[in-house]
Amino acid sequence: MMYKLFSVVLIFTCAGCASIATWHYSDATLASFLQNRRTHCESLPRIYSGVYFDYCWLDSDPQRIYGSAPIALLLVDGLFSGIADTFALPFTVVQQQERGGIPLKRPTGISVSK
Repeated sequence: MMYKLFSVVLIFTCAGCASIATWHYSDATLASFLQNRRTHCESLPRIYSGVYFDYCWLDSDPQRIYGSAPIALLLVDGLFSGIADTFALPFTVVQQQERGGIPLKRPTGISVSK
């Protein structure tokens, strides 16, 4: 009985972690996190941002995925993020209209000289 209770608490604690992260952290922090994993996504929409965040993490260079989070965890989190993002739609639709998506690609052609 205690094992089942612990499992349920653990699942709900982690439920929608990506959604919570996208609502809590700044755009620059989120972009930096996904850029460091070399995501192939161009931008992160605010509507269903948790689901897209998990997708963009999965759509990164393979060596950047496996060392940071198990794929199964990202898939489970994507499911719970979808639920959390659905409840947040009234807020995220307004944010998407006002601020647009979060650009994830670094500008090209800019060189940093010493």
